[in-house]
Amino acid sequence: MKEIILWGKKFNIEKTQEIELSGIKGIIPREVGLLKNLLFLNLSRNNLEGEIPKELFNLKKINTINLSYNNISGPIPNNLGSMKKIISLNLQSNKIYGKIPQSIRNLKMLNYLNLSNNKISGNFPFEILELKKIWYLNLSNNSLSGEFSEQMIDYFSNKKLPLQNLLIGNKIKINVA
Repeated sequence: MKEIILWGKKFNIEKTQEIELSGIKGIIPREVGLLKNLLFLNLSRNNLEGEIPKELFNLKKINTINLSYNNISGPIPNNLGSMKKIISLNLQSNKIYGKIPQSIRNLKMLNYLNLSNNKISGNFPFEILELKKIWYLNLSNNSLSGEFSEQMIDYFSNKKLPLQNLLIGNKIKINVA
């Protein structure tokens, strides 16, 4: 039985399917990517810092990741799109910066995405329009720029997606409830 130790706790590499921890601090170890049967990871409201390890996004079976309300910084790893079964991704209220990877278009099962209250910049990720199952999208309180096409406005209106305080072109705030 092969085990790894994460945050002072033992996890079986073959059998661990869920991790939900509170009161932890430090970084997210790369070894979390060894938990090949992990389905659910909730490390929200801890004192985690450092970057999201790219190994986390190599987990093929994971469907839920919640790393919200930490001090995680750095960019979202480019291999984000390799998580084919991810349904819910919550990275809100961290210090994540950089662009949203184009590989987000590969998350065909994604229905919940919250990247609000970070330092994400660059052009609005048009690849999100390819996510047909998404019903909750919050990118508010970042510094995304670009122009909304009629197609995008229709897309967001039909899905009733919250985009409060989305900064467009560093001048215009869009308030769509």
